[in-house]
Amino acid sequence: FALAESGRVVGSAASVLQGVHTSPGLGGVVLTHFDVSDTGTLAYVPGATTERSDELLWVDHAGTESVITRGAGTWVHPRLSPDGQRISLDIHLPNGMRDVYIYEIPRGQIRQLTRTGFTWESEWRPDGKRIATMSGAPAGQWSLFLVHTDFSGTPELLVRSSHAVPVSWFPDGRTLLFYDLVEGGIWKVSPASDEEPELVIRTEARERFPSLSPDGKWIAYVADESGRREVFVQSFPALGPKHRISIDGGGEPLWSPDGRRLFFRERGQMLVVDVDTEPAFSAG
Repeated sequence: FALAESGRVVGSAASVLQGVHTSPGLGGVVLTHFDVSDTGTLAYVPGATTERSDELLWVDHAGTESVITRGAGTWVHPRLSPDGQRISLDIHLPNGMRDVYIYEIPRGQIRQLTRTGFTWESEWRPDGKRIATMSGAPAGQWSLFLVHTDFSGTPELLVRSSHAVPVSWFPDGRTLLFYDLVEGGIWKVSPASDEEPELVIRTEARERFPSLSPDGKWIAYVADESGRREVFVQSFPALGPKHRISIDGGGEPLWSPDGRRLFFRERGQMLVVDVDTEPAFSAG
């Protein structure tokens, strides 16, 4: 490269090294693990393309695990359907493609729901007939969509935004909560309405991962107001005092179906805390 002059390519490409470790990235990109210092020294991770398989597991209250199914690729973001008979999940294949699949528990079968290669983060609507996902293409506009879970119809556009991540439905299924992946902030949108998304919570603490309680009266979310991501709970929709749930960092809160417990991740562990909302909110 003639960087100091015109920035043009003036030489020919030449092979430098073989056997550099690669792994699948988002949107069909293959990540190659190397770097070059200012003095021209090449550092790299030796190896080959990662071929990975994952498992879906049941885990009981005692921490005992049992395998549901397993398969190729990286399996993330499992979500149980409202009737408990199906599981949606994102499968990230070694070629970089990532789509939403549905595992049917009674039949023991898994089927691919979306086929864009760039779709993930599925959230079941309370009626179980559709899920909200984020989808796009490498050079296109990422957006939120509604997808039929019976494998029929075409996706319905919800929000055109490259930063919107769907997370939690209102109990009546009429409104979806999502958050801004880059700037933070929690928003809501109604699929049946032509109105623009409405801001719910946004401060300098970059709120993310909202989760509504089953009765819709409490919202759990993650914020980094202390410089570290922690889990908080507030009353909803009228926002009351914030209650900090996590102690040493936390993320991705989820309510139990009866609303009496709150699950969240903390430093590679899955934790659960008992919650009481009457006569006042308390946790632990």
